Amino acid sequence: MKKHTPLFPIPYSLFPILLLTLSATALMAQDKLTPLLEEDTFAVLHVDFTKLDTTAILNNNREFLENTFAGLGVGREELHKLIIVAMDNNAGAASADIDFDAQWQRMLDMIDGGKNLLTDMLGVKEAFLIMGTGHNFPTFGYVAIPNTPDLNVETIKQMLSNYDAIITRETDEYFVLSMLFAGYARGENARQSAAEKLGPQRPVARPDLSAAYETVKDAPVQMLFAVPQYAKRIVTELRPGLPEEALQRVPALRGVDLATLINGFRFKAVGFDPAAGRLHAVVETETELDAQILVKQLHVLFDAAIDEFVKQLEQLDAKKQADEMSLYPQEEIMLSFYPEVFNRDSLTQLKEAFLPKPEGNRFTVQWDRDAAGEYLTTSGLVLTKLIQINVQTAQEASRRMQCANHLKQLGLAMHIYHDANGVFPPTFTVDENGKPLHSWRVLVLPYTEQYALYKEIRLDEPWDSEHNRQFHDKMPSFFRCPSCTLGDPKRDATYCEVVGEESLGRTDGSILKMSAIKDGTSNTILFVERKTPVCWMSPEDVTFDDAVQGVNKLPDGLGSAHQGGVNTAFCDGSVHFISDTVDLSVLRAVLTIAGGESVRVP
Repeated sequence: MKKHTPLFPIPYSLFPILLLTLSATALMAQDKLTPLLEEDTFAVLHVDFTKLDTTAILNNNREFLENTFAGLGVGREELHKLIIVAMDNNAGAASADIDFDAQWQRMLDMIDGGKNLLTDMLGVKEAFLIMGTGHNFPTFGYVAIPNTPDLNVETIKQMLSNYDAIITRETDEYFVLSMLFAGYARGENARQSAAEKLGPQRPVARPDLSAAYETVKDAPVQMLFAVPQYAKRIVTELRPGLPEEALQRVPALRGVDLATLINGFRFKAVGFDPAAGRLHAVVETETELDAQILVKQLHVLFDAAIDEFVKQLEQLDAKKQADEMSLYPQEEIMLSFYPEVFNRDSLTQLKEAFLPKPEGNRFTVQWDRDAAGEYLTTSGLVLTKLIQINVQTAQEASRRMQCANHLKQLGLAMHIYHDANGVFPPTFTVDENGKPLHSWRVLVLPYTEQYALYKEIRLDEPWDSEHNRQFHDKMPSFFRCPSCTLGDPKRDATYCEVVGEESLGRTDGSILKMSAIKDGTSNTILFVERKTPVCWMSPEDVTFDDAVQGVNKLPDGLGSAHQGGVNTAFCDGSVHFISDTVDLSVLRAVLTIAGGESVRVP
């Protein structure tokens, strides 16, 4: 008779030992958790750092995103732009010039080095974040690190010694740390008193949180939530509802029974394996009836949220159509999906797909990369548009910052010119007959590290003479807003002086000293953005009469491609963004140099 070969060549006598070992391993983490649980504990986050492979986490998720969005028609380069912007908002406009793979590797090395510092040098293998409702005041909760022989407590204390808000406490079982509430007294006595309250004070059995842990104990990251029993008793006795203001605004919320919801809820557990891309979430109620009630209440909440959300989009759309207001970028993004995507029918379908169905007294959600990829692919329209809009929005934010930096650079050049010559440069130079020759932009070139270009220009000839025309497309980039799409980006400038009898720019090309700014340098505009750009060498700016009409009102007046307003440089070197809804009297006040007005910078 042929002898059966076991699948795993382990002697059967060792199976009981193996099972005991596995059980003991599972109990170890729970044994570490149980002494931390108290009557008022409502949330626990447990992270096992030894199970976190940071390089695998980041590389696997990068591969998942690239493959998913490739299926949506979004190229790797466009996705990389989004990731670069997410990592550094200021990199938006320059994302095309950034070596993504090199940046990615640097990030991997930095994060991996941080993890090694934590686990190997400091000996922090795992940590628990414990949140309670009261006894830990004046902190937001505390982090408990098992006090193992590998834990380098003294080094950790030394690293934290410069942070006055962080307090610590050491016991035989745990090293505990937390952060004081902002504004709380941080004298030594206050810190010592707060530190004595850190960590478990009155551990009690918490079957709800222990059961929650059992459902997700194998995950490297576990999040546990439960409502303390005493809190349920208080809610039951007081039977609080939602705020009356919210009920008046959204009457459908009157159908929400908060006390029933809280009393029927037992726990929520979330287990997450970031390297594998797996998430396991479980919500458990006290009874099957509670589960059914919870579903009905969630439908009421979601329906009310959908109704309120769509109403807000309708109001935004109406205001935009009436040209009553400028929208924030986030509002523009949301409105771009209305009504094709964000309508009641599609949002209701999303709600039905999102809300899990109960099995007995439990709701279970299993999520992995395959399921996520399938869901994301079916939502391709929304995601593709979100990527495009997010990249554009982030890049515009970066361009607006670059625009402000250009204005600061020009403002500094004007101050250096004044220091060297005792006066500001004239708005334009003139010939012997008073005919304008060159713009102030040419005159400040030596003070912006552009002396070589300045020497090539013939100042005694008009800006558009045969010789000088060769420099029209040699404009330094700091004369133009990077957001501007009008004109020639090599020759047309957007930064101008405001020219008039009351402003810093003079209609006759005369010069002014700093002392002429009677209203104060912090209340007087030096440069503005012009809606329609002009050749940088041309003695053409913005007239005072056009400027005081408002922002984005006239083609030759104040304006920009920035959403909702325009950047302006003030005589003190500061840069302010002025909204296109600015009060015209305030705008006039900051455009004059000696109007005697007392206004705040808009």
